[in-house]
Amino acid sequence: MSEVRAVSPRIYQRISDYIIRMAKRAKIAIGITLLIAGLAVIGRPTLWIGTAMLLLAVFFVYWAMEQRATEAFVESLPMGRHLKNMLVYIEAALVARDPDYAQHIRSTVVGYDAELRTALRTLYRTRNTNLVGQHEQRFKADGLIEYPKDGPGWIKPEARDIVGRTLDEIGA
Repeated sequence: MSEVRAVSPRIYQRISDYIIRMAKRAKIAIGITLLIAGLAVIGRPTLWIGTAMLLLAVFFVYWAMEQRATEAFVESLPMGRHLKNMLVYIEAALVARDPDYAQHIRSTVVGYDAELRTALRTLYRTRNTNLVGQHEQRFKADGLIEYPKDGPGWIKPEARDIVGRTLDEIGA
């Protein structure tokens, strides 16, 4: 039988950061692709199509670099709520996520009282379970954090973005 080894917190953090960088790279790649297509169309009679592609390309690159600021801007536009939902669908197509898992994480976080939400926000910002006290076991039981053998736990990488968005939406 093969021996299962625990992953050190440093390696786990590097993997988590890698996953987040890959999501950004997917958005940037779409932006650059649209930029090239837009530049190819500009010299032709379909100038408006090229211009729209260029604007969309710039938007995708900026969205990858400053996701929260971009989404806040989109929400401030007329029909912004619908446009933001469209961004969520685009992101779901670019980065494979399980919608049932996301809904489970969302409903778990929404069900917390103010004290638990504050502790979860602290854990989200600091990645240090030593700062959340007795709430650590609750978060672990709810499947929000992993606890490696050789260090403090943190929010799972696949749940981190969902937790952050949910906390922002409910104002915790």
